[in-house]
Amino acid sequence: AMHVVPWFMLHFATLLKARTNLTGHARKHLRRSIFRRYMNFSESSMSRVAGTFEYTLETEAGILAGGVFQLFELFSAFVDIGINLTFILIKNPRAVPFVLSVCGLMIVSASIRHACATKPSAKAEFSQMSRFLKEAWAKIGLIHAFWMRPAMNDRFAEVAHSLEDKLLQHHIFVLQSRFVLQSVPVIIFGLYLIYGSHRVLTGDIGVGTFL
Repeated sequence: AMHVVPWFMLHFATLLKARTNLTGHARKHLRRSIFRRYMNFSESSMSRVAGTFEYTLETEAGILAGGVFQLFELFSAFVDIGINLTFILIKNPRAVPFVLSVCGLMIVSASIRHACATKPSAKAEFSQMSRFLKEAWAKIGLIHAFWMRPAMNDRFAEVAHSLEDKLLQHHIFVLQSRFVLQSVPVIIFGLYLIYGSHRVLTGDIGVGTFL
């Protein structure tokens, strides 16, 4: 229990961190800032960035806001799994079945998760943002003439909020999927502790080999 319970506590703490959505808020405000600056462009300046602005707003802003955090999380997951497996193999070669079961169960868990759950997609929200940007570009003359930039900024904020909600759902899904995969080595390691401690008590292996 002392081995497994902290793992679940760590998962709930990670979920709480995800729901604060610091990366998402940074991404949303970055997009709003880019769009606000775009609304102050002249028509000639807008024409020069028309081919790249949409991609920058939809994709590069998200990559910039979340890329660094994802790298740390991915590295942490691989290090955690690698340390557990290497430790068992070096200290007790008889634990090979446990190591093989880790790999097999991770594959099975990933397959079940993929088959039973639908990954949220933000494709519709991205399309909505794309249509809004094209509409703003097509009517930029009217927007400037009738001083509609504040209203357009407010409308864009609504579109960005809808997109961010969907991206948050996607992030929670990925987080839960990662938890399922990371739980496998923790559970297997706990079983190994039960199995190994019994063998130590019966004198089959030494304490040094088990530890």
